[in-house]
Amino acid sequence: MIQENAKNETRPLRTDVALRDIEFGDLPEVVDVHLDSFPQSALSRLGPSIVDRYYRWQLEGPHKKVRAVGAFRDGKCVGFSFSGEFNGSTSGFLKRNRSYLAGMVMLKPWLLLNPLFFDRFRSGVKLVVFKRKKKEKVAGAVTDQIPKQRSYGILSIAVALKYQQYGIGKILMADAEREAVECDYPQMHLTVSPDNSKAVRFYERLGWIKREENGDWRGFMVKPLIKKSSSANAGISAQ
Repeated sequence: MIQENAKNETRPLRTDVALRDIEFGDLPEVVDVHLDSFPQSALSRLGPSIVDRYYRWQLEGPHKKVRAVGAFRDGKCVGFSFSGEFNGSTSGFLKRNRSYLAGMVMLKPWLLLNPLFFDRFRSGVKLVVFKRKKKEKVAGAVTDQIPKQRSYGILSIAVALKYQQYGIGKILMADAEREAVECDYPQMHLTVSPDNSKAVRFYERLGWIKREENGDWRGFMVKPLIKKSSSANAGISAQ
């Protein structure tokens, strides 16, 4: 879930916004920003309680690495980003909350008639089943697997509608990238809706590249990073 208005250059950069780590006590405000930014998302359609459970899972994990940062103005959260290396950001959430989610869908069966919601719901179920079968297959055979490249993910970034176009999203993205570089990740990744052309252009201006699969692009983007050690050596040699 990535949201950003690409026309952030039309208004001056906010200088009265401070970044700090998100704590569990901030989740009600995180939920408000999410609902304001993603009113049509599958999570939003299920209601605030599900959104709260989603971000609570991202904070609790267990995950390899999580950076949850909020942009605060006058003590109020006006934007946030969740980034890092997650352990089942979607499948883990669905597995932990499957009974609660099933109950919510039963209370709102009309949601299954919404094509977008049904597609997300079906994809989530497939993801849980696929991961379970993959674990069973690996447990029954010894294989030499080539490790995948470490990648720092942008899970979710959002800014309240009232505060969009002030560059807050860009500040949050820069914060996540600094964290990735500090931890020596070779690249970052995110997924954005291919139909959100403004957001796609925004990420491309920040150096993000579309990653196609079999000639088809489905919203996956990556950004190669310069290692911290390389940056330091470049600075020394330039002096």
